[in-house]
Amino acid sequence: MASPTPKKPKYDTKRAWAEARALIWTHRQSVGIGLILMLFSRASGFVLPYSTKRVLDDVLPNRDIRMLGYIALAGLGATIVQSVTGYALSQVVSVRSAAGHRPSARRGAGPPHPITGTIFRQHEKRGAGIARDERSGRHS
Repeated sequence: MASPTPKKPKYDTKRAWAEARALIWTHRQSVGIGLILMLFSRASGFVLPYSTKRVLDDVLPNRDIRMLGYIALAGLGATIVQSVTGYALSQVVSVRSAAGHRPSARRGAGPPHPITGTIFRQHEKRGAGIARDERSGRHS
């Protein structure tokens, strides 16, 4: 005889929505900035397909070189807007999740050594230029 399958616990949608609202309200500034950045990024994404249409429908049949320059500038501007908004969006999202809201948690720390895994830091005193192995406390 087959053993009865255990029942899955019922999903509590009210609790899930309440938790989602609380999270969004807590991070409303980052969410708002992120939404505005996404709006600009997506709007600038429509420029390149539209510019291709204009080139094929207006510029090539009429041999309008001046219009081609304007379309190229619009495409360049849209590409710049997309790259800037993409970078800004990654910064807005990563600031909240990095190092427990403390961006200075790893400041001054170099990458770990590939073999030993030790992390070298610059001494606290500026200009000293002395690296210290954190595991053993030895200066190198």
